Amino acid sequence: MAGGFSEQGEGKALGSLQGLPMRFRIGVAAAADMVGKVLVTTNRSGMEASGSGRMYPNQPRQSSAPGNYPAVQSGQLLGSVDYAVQGMWLEFGSKGAFNNGFDYAIAQNQGTSKMAARPFLELTVNKTKAKIESILGEVVWRKTIGG
Repeated sequence: MAGGFSEQGEGKALGSLQGLPMRFRIGVAAAADMVGKVLVTTNRSGMEASGSGRMYPNQPRQSSAPGNYPAVQSGQLLGSVDYAVQGMWLEFGSKGAFNNGFDYAIAQNQGTSKMAARPFLELTVNKTKAKIESILGEVVWRKTIGG
């Protein structure tokens, strides 16, 4: 059959399309896991490199300047940042860095009436945006197509 489809060719095409939604979901979940690791690693690097603000008494390191990553002082905030993948959803943020019932992570990220924000979550996402897009495109494509 010149210029047309054969039964055998159509059967192969149909067979490969039947698993497409599942392969796509698997690809998104795999990409989400990779992106989560990139976000946590980038956040850790940003916090560990920070320290361009004031030096306060009783603090082991120089504090961070407003708008930058928070400087690591106790390590509690740094250790609270993580990610979780549920199906095709990625959650990235702090599990909570509580001190006497006060959520230090929220205070750092959003600021308070006495302290300007150190928006570490937004800084991390913005810094890794191109890498996130690349991972999503490449991994989802590879898992979906089967390469």
